[in-house]
Amino acid sequence: MLHGRKLVTPGVKEQQRAELHKTIWQIASDLRGSYIATQREKELAKIISAENLKSKETGRFLDGAFCTTGTATTKVLPAVSRFSKDKNHSA
Repeated sequence: MLHGRKLVTPGVKEQQRAELHKTIWQIASDLRGSYIATQREKELAKIISAENLKSKETGRFLDGAFCTTGTATTKVLPAVSRFSKDKNHSA
């Protein structure tokens, strides 16, 4: 210390400021990611309930949604007759 002041190496304060800035942005990014994931789960739960989808199967389908081929969609949807007038699947 010199006359009650700390000796600061030039550039150290800027480096500390840059590190703090980086840390703050990382924390904000983590919080945003957490919030988005939480909101996604809430919204998906509402959709699954409203559309009467099977929860586990829908979750599995969404986990591989962009790499799924074949008839995976039929495992998610509730069973319905294609010819039932009550389900509006017939003319």
